Amino acid sequence: MLRLLRSLRFTRTALALVSVGGAILWPACTEAYVRDGETHMDVPRMVLESQTSPDVASAWLVTCLMFREEGNLKLALKACDRAVALDREDPAAFRLRGDILLKLGEAERAVIDYAELTELQKDEPSAYQLRGFALLALHKTRDAFKDFDFAIRLRPHDSTGYFVRGSAHEAIADYTPAIQDFGTAIALAPKDDEAWNARCWTRTIANRELSAALADCREAVRLAPDSAVALNSLGFVYLRLDRAHEACGAFDRALGRSPQLALSLFGRGIAELRQGDLAAGKKDFRAAKSFEPGIEKYLARFGFRQSAPQAPTVGGRVT
Repeated sequence: MLRLLRSLRFTRTALALVSVGGAILWPACTEAYVRDGETHMDVPRMVLESQTSPDVASAWLVTCLMFREEGNLKLALKACDRAVALDREDPAAFRLRGDILLKLGEAERAVIDYAELTELQKDEPSAYQLRGFALLALHKTRDAFKDFDFAIRLRPHDSTGYFVRGSAHEAIADYTPAIQDFGTAIALAPKDDEAWNARCWTRTIANRELSAALADCREAVRLAPDSAVALNSLGFVYLRLDRAHEACGAFDRALGRSPQLALSLFGRGIAELRQGDLAAGKKDFRAAKSFEPGIEKYLARFGFRQSAPQAPTVGGRVT
């Protein structure tokens, strides 16, 4: 799943942890870490290694968060384990540990943590949505969608529930209900650029209703003109429509905002090849693969492939 759930974004997680009681120093450190956007690993290492560090759940949660954002998932899990042991009534600990377990490929353990979360937050839709995605990772589709459906029943007029369920449908290539759910999300929240983009992207990878997909993407870009994700989707719609020049323009704008966006680099490479610029195309392919080694295989699933344009022919012969 390339698209992260809005309820799971790093900034929201950080804010949730800042509100956790029990310590003043550690939430302040988290805030500084997020604000600076740099690596301050001395703080979490002190928590793990020092015998004098405060043994409170909130300190371990912040440590877990920092290690997770660094990509050191094993140390993050160790810190989260301690946080859970110290306070089994804190839903933030189960949320964060479940996320780390999923990243480590331990979906069964994640399901257990999210089950604990649903007990602690019986009326919180995101608890069931998290368990739903963990179940989906185990290919337990029916049980997963029971959770997604229940989350919607808890808040039937909240667009997020439909957005999340649509994302789940898209993840298993069930495109028709995905498009329907994104449409409901848009009806409930017409200014939600992510929902417009999600429906555009789903229509594009499904290779259906491309005129409608183009309209969706244009609306997403209108609502969020600086969104690299929306501009990326627009580029792929143009590729589907065989409008390579306009695709290049959209990808250029996306990469101007997010220079390491592998999807846009690869998409621009395809557009460049279609326009006969092989050198530029190959350069973008190499860059895309350096940032995301699996990008070629991922896009090939939807028919977007790295290939040189065919030479023109006259009378059946290549000119």
